Amino acid sequence: MIQEALKHFGSEAGVVINTSSIASHNPTPNSVVYSVTKSAVDAMTLALSRELGARKIRVNAIAPGGTTSEGLATSASSAATSRRRSSG
Repeated sequence: MIQEALKHFGSEAGVVINTSSIASHNPTPNSVVYSVTKSAVDAMTLALSRELGARKIRVNAIAPGGTTSEGLATSASSAATSRRRSSG
């Protein structure tokens, strides 16, 4: 997607913003694939920022943390109930 977007930047300065996660620096159990892919986003962001800096294109990543939502709370509650039933 970044390659395609760069075709439209022309000679003007621009900004690319990638979405990473705090999981790339602080992984949690059972999140290996997610954490590794977000670490790859961080590495790509750094490499592209160095590569595209000469064209005055800034490349950054945001790394949001976890949030609590009604859906997440419901899912966690269901998972806990299932674990209690299977272990009891």
